[in-house]
Amino acid sequence: MEICLGVPVRQARKECDSNPGQDCSNGLHVGATKYVENFGNGDSPILVCYVNPAHVVAVPDYDHSKMRVCEYFPFAVATYNNSKIDIIEQSYLESDYQNIEQKELEKLVAKVKGNEKPYEAAINAVEEERPMSELLKIIEGRLIDIT
Repeated sequence: MEICLGVPVRQARKECDSNPGQDCSNGLHVGATKYVENFGNGDSPILVCYVNPAHVVAVPDYDHSKMRVCEYFPFAVATYNNSKIDIIEQSYLESDYQNIEQKELEKLVAKVKGNEKPYEAAINAVEEERPMSELLKIIEGRLIDIT
């Protein structure tokens, strides 16, 4: 697998094991600082990543410092030396990932809208009067609250 900073790494969600009772299984793996401190070594670079909570597939029952996800955004490279994680290269910021996620969300909304029946045909439907930009801010706020 080739991984580039600033490019989301994705695996089809259906290919990821969502069973929290399964220690190691299919899915992209990410770990908290605690996990890296316990299992990292000075020889291997460490990817520093952002994860949208919507992309979390499973958090193993036995260790809550790691999880399986279907997507992460690598934004920096670090090393682990002398019990300290040091970022050695950082080219991207959280806003870069937010922009990518917003575009993906807009695509999903467009896809859902394309499959919707006109509101006149829906039972008890009321047309949404708020602009899409306001709805996206509400959703973004809820995602930030989750993290």
